[in-house]
Amino acid sequence: MKRPIPKVLSQSTIAQQAKTENEETIDCKFHIEIEDTGSGILEEDVEIIFNAFVQTKVGRKSIEETALRLPISRSFAFLLGGDINILSEPHQGTTVYFDVPFQIAQLSKVEPKLLQRVVDIAPGQPTYRIFVVEDQIENRQLISRLLQSVGFTVRAVNNGEEAISQWTALHPHLIWMDWQMFVWSPSSCY
Repeated sequence: MKRPIPKVLSQSTIAQQAKTENEETIDCKFHIEIEDTGSGILEEDVEIIFNAFVQTKVGRKSIEETALRLPISRSFAFLLGGDINILSEPHQGTTVYFDVPFQIAQLSKVEPKLLQRVVDIAPGQPTYRIFVVEDQIENRQLISRLLQSVGFTVRAVNNGEEAISQWTALHPHLIWMDWQMFVWSPSSCY
């Protein structure tokens, strides 16, 4: 099955497939391919793009690129027993693909689990103040809402410079800060 991917590239497609080696086995493999017809990735860059915080020449020009998407995705694939690989040719496009093994569950072995959800801070706890410092508004709002929903006092700001100017007024118990921001970030200190 192929269908367009909205957020990757306008000329990208995704293909997914689950298959078994034979009908009698419960061992399966889930295969996903993401293809684009963009500029491709240079061979020397394919070797480094799975390293955290390492960017290609094209990635360094991107405003939103943090060089973490592929390393984190590869870690998830490893945790699931699979891997992510890349086939690319400059000026031809790129295919990112991964396989994840899984087993078909037998109904008799499936046991329902009671999911527990954090709904509040335990009674008698102090009011914890958390400072969220994130330049991406969507991330800042999500983190703030999640923390507020369970009872934390949250103040959110757009960048490290604002955080420094407001830090003494809040005296937070915890600062949740994006590592890489355009206006003063922790990564700029190293």
